[in-house]
Amino acid sequence: MRTYKERTENIKAAVRAAQKRRKTVRRALLGSCAAIAITAVNFALFMPFHSELPDVSAYANSEYYGVIKRMNEATYEPPEHKNNYERLASGVNDFFDSFFRFGCAAGGLAAAPPLDYATEQNGEYVETTDNQTQGVIEGDLIKRTDKYIFYLADLGERFELRAYTIEKEDSMCIGSYTIHAAENTRFASGERVEMYLSQDGGQITVIVPALVYGENEKTLIGRYTAIVALDVSEVGAITEIRRTYLSGDYNTSRLVDGELLVMSNYRVEESKLDFGEESTFLPQYGALAQMQSVAAEDIVSPETLAELHYTFICRIDQDLTVVDSTAFLSYSEQIYVSADNIFATREYTKRLDEGETYQMASVTEIATVSYADGDLDYIGSFEVEGIVKNQYFMDEYEGVLRVITEDSERVEYAAQTDKAIKWYPTNANLYCVRLSDFVIAGSVERFAPDGETVESVRFKNEKAYACTAYTFTPVPTDPVFAFDLSDLSNITYTDTGTIEGYSTSLIDFKDGYLLGIGYGSSLSELKIEIYEETETAVESVCEFTNFASFSEEYKSYLIDRENGLIGLGMNDGEYILLTFDGYDLTVTAHEYLEGANKNKRALYIDGYLYVFGEDVIDGFKLVKIV
Repeated sequence: MRTYKERTENIKAAVRAAQKRRKTVRRALLGSCAAIAITAVNFALFMPFHSELPDVSAYANSEYYGVIKRMNEATYEPPEHKNNYERLASGVNDFFDSFFRFGCAAGGLAAAPPLDYATEQNGEYVETTDNQTQGVIEGDLIKRTDKYIFYLADLGERFELRAYTIEKEDSMCIGSYTIHAAENTRFASGERVEMYLSQDGGQITVIVPALVYGENEKTLIGRYTAIVALDVSEVGAITEIRRTYLSGDYNTSRLVDGELLVMSNYRVEESKLDFGEESTFLPQYGALAQMQSVAAEDIVSPETLAELHYTFICRIDQDLTVVDSTAFLSYSEQIYVSADNIFATREYTKRLDEGETYQMASVTEIATVSYADGDLDYIGSFEVEGIVKNQYFMDEYEGVLRVITEDSERVEYAAQTDKAIKWYPTNANLYCVRLSDFVIAGSVERFAPDGETVESVRFKNEKAYACTAYTFTPVPTDPVFAFDLSDLSNITYTDTGTIEGYSTSLIDFKDGYLLGIGYGSSLSELKIEIYEETETAVESVCEFTNFASFSEEYKSYLIDRENGLIGLGMNDGEYILLTFDGYDLTVTAHEYLEGANKNKRALYIDGYLYVFGEDVIDGFKLVKIV
């Protein structure tokens, strides 16, 4: 029999053995956990990131599969780092770099920098807009017949169409209609809004940018172009007929032979891109609840996608039915419409190889769509160096597209080292491209003084005029160039030499004179100048100056060539009318009219000046011109 002491020792030994076993188990468990943790950390840190294109083969049966694949490639961004270890290491380095940069900055060093409304009561249609192309009508805020004037007022997220009689001293507003946005929709006030009047005077079609929201107007679904048809056959009882919509922001439009050509810029939002939902990557048209996508065969895509933008072009008849459409992927800039073709531009940067050196330059690709036969047919595209700033920089004449571009700043590099060796300042180019084969038939490159930009252009038959300028000097200066394009193999030109100011609009005026509207000795001075072209130069005939603000929107000017009249708003509270008699510019009328200058319009009819603005109470003035 064991003694008490022996039993106690045995118990202690058993306890020590149990403790040893537990420690061994704990060590084993800890070792296993550590191994698992190390494995997990290594997996998390060094597991390669997925770097392949997302799989879109699920959409292989879609007619838009080609577009889907190209967009998938264009939107894919490979991971910056191979794994999480590189990303964390980069983050630590960035932290310390930022820390030390902050310390340096704190020490004082600089931080790194359809309906037929045939009626006689509204009278005969009379053109009021100074259209760029004869027979191709442009939208405006004002239209008229020989009995009524219609003016569209921007009242901020709503628009009011007003109808006025043409009765000299007895003229008055006899009808109006307010266009409100649809449910869960807002009109984009302050952006381009235009309207058209049908040839029979019975229908007004208004085109306005619209923002479409989800329920309760909390989530923006997209930006659209709203087209609203109004029955104005009874000017005292104007009613709405119907509406339709196009995807994208309103760009421009034309009315040709009773049909509308409407162009919008549709931007694909990458954050909402869903190839299972066509509205997120394809331009559409129709009623908001029943929109249709442009057909796959009508989408034109360049070899490289600069941006996920479309220029969306639709032919629309009088009852707002879209009868044809086409879309240019990666286009989003300027549009010019000739009597037969639509030209859409796309700007991007391109490497111009020149053997041992190369230049990175801005180029413009111009796509051509024929609409002359009633269909929208893609013809082809071509490139010119420089950028096209607005529709007036392009003109089609006898099968040739004449284009003036602004040549942006560029740098020349050594091909082997990619080291910059020469800098080229801004300048200007003229190109004449045959549309039969897209070959440049004549050109004049870098014709302006180095460092100048192109501020305005105007073509007139075999002539072209361009104003280039230094605009950021205390006293802006410019020459105005006149080109003779009668022989494209021998283009000649003359200019004014350096003069104060520059023209934001050049206009062919009465009796062969050239009119310039723009800035004078400073960006606070309005200057209106008349030029005359001689055999050896372009000479200034006379000018009018006034320290005043004014609109650069060309359609806001009254240009009456027959009577030598020029009218425009100033200082958001005035309107002036000037008369050119062949020798001088004189102020013929000066009226007070509140409102934005870009929205003011005026017409000269039978010795009276009719002036319109958006102001509800004081938005119409009538002046008898003696």
